[in-house]
Amino acid sequence: MRKSLLFIMLCACISLQAQAADQGVTWVASTSVQSEYLGRIGPIFSEDPISVNFVEVGYKGFYGGIWNSTSLGGSKYGTTYGDEWDVYGGWAHKFGPFKLDLSASYFTLAQLNKISDDMWIAEQELSIPGMPFVQPYIRARYFGSVDDYWRSGWFVFGGLRKSVPFGHSFASRPFSLNIDVSTAYAAGGIRDFTGFVYGRLTTSLDIPLSKRVTLSPNLIYQVAAPGQRNDPNGFVKGNDLVYGLSLKWIF
Repeated sequence: MRKSLLFIMLCACISLQAQAADQGVTWVASTSVQSEYLGRIGPIFSEDPISVNFVEVGYKGFYGGIWNSTSLGGSKYGTTYGDEWDVYGGWAHKFGPFKLDLSASYFTLAQLNKISDDMWIAEQELSIPGMPFVQPYIRARYFGSVDDYWRSGWFVFGGLRKSVPFGHSFASRPFSLNIDVSTAYAAGGIRDFTGFVYGRLTTSLDIPLSKRVTLSPNLIYQVAAPGQRNDPNGFVKGNDLVYGLSLKWIF
């Protein structure tokens, strides 16, 4: 039932695109393949390659979309944490040099396939996108509880971003090297763990293929925080290297 509802919502979003084009509405669609499913909070949720896809619509700072991941490891759908559907929405606005981004997500975990095992998440990010050289940001994520093991709690992410445009592709748009260095701190979140979780370097290269289509190879290298490796309630058991390739359309 839930999967059918999400599919109907996705089709409705696509069908409205042509009508919305002349009303200042932006649409983004993306599909990618990653070598593993590395979660934002640190753990590898699926050791098999996964397909990650989303469709998002935005209007005057408001946005919403549907996100999906599907394991490509050959297992039956719904038997790994690589199978997931999420619905999300939010609002982003610039205040002088600062940018505030508020969002909420509802995660439907296909592996567990029960409403009681789904999860909702609220996020807030404050960044300084206009700052020269590098752009600092801090992001807080609050998880709703799932069961007695996955408890509600906070994760805080801090980092520095940098996007370096250079040259021009055959689409007359510049290439762009994107770099994000970040860390995560758990404040009693999910498993009542408190402390630093990881250090992470994320890089991607945007290669414009046309005015609206961009191809982006990406690489994530994550180093476990010292206290994680020997903690039975920790999230990160070692260092991880994840790579992938995405294709994005902007309408």
